[in-house]
Amino acid sequence: MKTAVVIVAAGRGTRASAAGGGVKQYAELGGRSMLAHSIQSFVLHPRVDMVVVVINERDELSYRVTTKPFGQKLRPAVTGGATRQESVFRGLESLSGQDCATVLIHDAARPFVSADIIDGVLDDLAEYDGAIASLPCADTLKRANVDRLV
Repeated sequence: MKTAVVIVAAGRGTRASAAGGGVKQYAELGGRSMLAHSIQSFVLHPRVDMVVVVINERDELSYRVTTKPFGQKLRPAVTGGATRQESVFRGLESLSGQDCATVLIHDAARPFVSADIIDGVLDDLAEYDGAIASLPCADTLKRANVDRLV
């Protein structure tokens, strides 16, 4: 039985776009897109057998450029839906007939998932029906007024 990953990358990142950032998952960090970092984390992981990325149809060219360096674990892209839920469903649907026992869902705009986090989720899924990765928030969140006073 296989382990698959569905990376959801069909959104428009409207908050990032409004700030002049363009489509968030294709924004560069360290010379590579956020999506490329996310894909790499999973294709290099020894316990992951296949990766499917759900993209927006308008991003086909950006996606092809981003995914050139990745090999056999990366399956053909799937076109996303009108909502995140529909996009995840389409990604899951594309795995039909692939003999997957475990499927991880990942957001393309979370580029630095570590092998330890992936292992932790996979280990938990061996014991439980579902699992979610989370990290403690180390920073304090504050709100400032228009005068930049906290």
